[in-house]
Amino acid sequence: MRWGGGCRSSGFLPVQSVYADFYIRDEFWPDFEARHFDEALSWFKRQDRTFGG
Repeated sequence: MRWGGGCRSSGFLPVQSVYADFYIRDEFWPDFEARHFDEALSWFKRQDRTFGG
């Protein structure tokens, strides 16, 4: 868990995923809709990409 509600692996997973941002939904896969994907893309556009700096 990060400040501002962001989630990152912080070394928990392999080195390739250290700076990965995770977008988590409460719906299960059968309930996932196209609008949820659009919301995920919108969320990604708003992220501050500092890469730890």
